[in-house]
Amino acid sequence: MYKSLILKIIIPTSAVLVAGSAVVLADSGSLGFGPRGMAGPERVIERLDLNEDGKISKEEVDKVRDERFAKFDTDNSGGLTIEELEAGREAEKQERRAEMLSRIDTNGDQEINRDEFGGRELRLFDRLDANEDGEISEDELKAMKDKRGGKRRDR
Repeated sequence: MYKSLILKIIIPTSAVLVAGSAVVLADSGSLGFGPRGMAGPERVIERLDLNEDGKISKEEVDKVRDERFAKFDTDNSGGLTIEELEAGREAEKQERRAEMLSRIDTNGDQEINRDEFGGRELRLFDRLDANEDGEISEDELKAMKDKRGGKRRDR
């Protein structure tokens, strides 16, 4: 009976709490918190500012949370099982992969060719190579660090 109670009440309740905070507001979710830290403010606003007024209200966060919960709750039971959580997270991973492919695949052929692969690194190289001599010197690295105030940029 106790095990049944845990499976029916405590685990779904815990899942809702997790979904309402860490999972729902995770990188794949709304606010952009994840292993790399928080997404930039523009991305957070883009994901949560439903009425596009430039601000995020508690109601907007709640609506995004409710929509995401409903997407995970495939049996419409009002609770999330471990299977639903896993399936929902996997579906979100697939969506992120598709979004990544579309961002990187500049020619739209549904493949990432050599020129598209690593393009971010090449753009970074071009920014760092201030004198455009095809090499990045210690002085150029130091200049970029000084320009950014020695702080890492939000990703």
